[in-house]
Amino acid sequence: MSNLKPIKNYSQNDHRWSRKNIGPSSLTIGGHGCLITCIADYAGVHPDIIASALDFTDENYKYGAGLMLWTDKNKKTLVRFGLEFVGRYREFKSKDKNLMQSFCESISYLPILNVRTRSGGQHWVVPVGRALTWRGLGWATNDPWNGSRQWKTVGFGAPYLREIGWLLFKRV
Repeated sequence: MSNLKPIKNYSQNDHRWSRKNIGPSSLTIGGHGCLITCIADYAGVHPDIIASALDFTDENYKYGAGLMLWTDKNKKTLVRFGLEFVGRYREFKSKDKNLMQSFCESISYLPILNVRTRSGGQHWVVPVGRALTWRGLGWATNDPWNGSRQWKTVGFGAPYLREIGWLLFKRV
């Protein structure tokens, strides 16, 4: 499991930005900023800088937080941070595991994994490679919830039960 990419590991709950809003919405980075924090990890800037640049409203959130990033305006905004949005994949199929591993090893491509939590919610994490869990092979990830360098894994018996989708960015 190796990752040669320079990746920050910010926490969405860092006191410097956890209470700051995501765009003009009433949602905060601490409460709803896992995806923004993952993007900040790749961009190498603090999550509040990414959050303030995005066009996101409370109305967007009603229809799924993922909508905030995929507008043309937000795609152009992310290019300013050196990231090009390649695509969102709403499923995670078994064939995607090898593809995801190749992206984890790439300097140019930047995957973000959408996972199902034990409580039934969703969370975004940065996959850094495959890891052996006590129940089998899973993903080692940088988790934006706490920003620790201790990698968590995805798979049965791990903090996150399974992959439910993913995003792909490319460095520009």
